[in-house]
Amino acid sequence: MTPPTAPNPAPSVPARADGSGQMFDRIARRYDLLNRILSLGLDRSWRRKLVAALPDQGRLLDVATGTGDVALALAKAYPQVTVTGLDPSVGMLDVGRGKVTARQLDARVELIEGDAQAMPFPDNHFAGACIAFGIRNVPDRARGLAEMARVV
Repeated sequence: MTPPTAPNPAPSVPARADGSGQMFDRIARRYDLLNRILSLGLDRSWRRKLVAALPDQGRLLDVATGTGDVALALAKAYPQVTVTGLDPSVGMLDVGRGKVTARQLDARVELIEGDAQAMPFPDNHFAGACIAFGIRNVPDRARGLAEMARVV
């Protein structure tokens, strides 16, 4: 039997030529601290506002999840949701997975490697989706946002 395929999956996108994936891999362990300092601590209130704007039921997608702070905030705020975090940086995801496990949220939060411009999900798969700071690192923002719309 052949496994089902996602309807209308996006075409694949080549790895980032600008090397930003490797840059995020290098800073992954310090990213949360850098984010807090560079945002003057405002990242916490921004995250709360973002979480409040999303549905409180179903499957949610956090694009460019990085170390998973938004995905974790969604899971904490909405105990009935499951959250998928998508990010191209293995280093950032490794840090995020450690945080997910430490908070015992492995059953509700999944962090996977992937590209915002070519998401590996079927159409209409999520109840809601978000992208925080990572939007600045998506080379073709229109394509990334179109992908978000497709999977919601």
